[in-house]
Amino acid sequence: MKILVVGGTGLVGSPVVKELLQRGADLRLLVRDAKAKVPAGVEVAVGELLDAPAVERAMTGVDKLY
Repeated sequence: MKILVVGGTGLVGSPVVKELLQRGADLRLLVRDAKAKVPAGVEVAVGELLDAPAVERAMTGVDKLY
């Protein structure tokens, strides 16, 4: 099951990502900056919530959204 985390590099999202990784989750993060620092093994989708096509691409193949 793939989970998309929006804001996964922020104050709230970072601990969520850490916890989900400890549980073995398959993650994709929606980030604004392609150079964002993300944990190893985490997939990155670049875009913003106001960019509907970017969000649609990020959601492709995703089962859950946080």
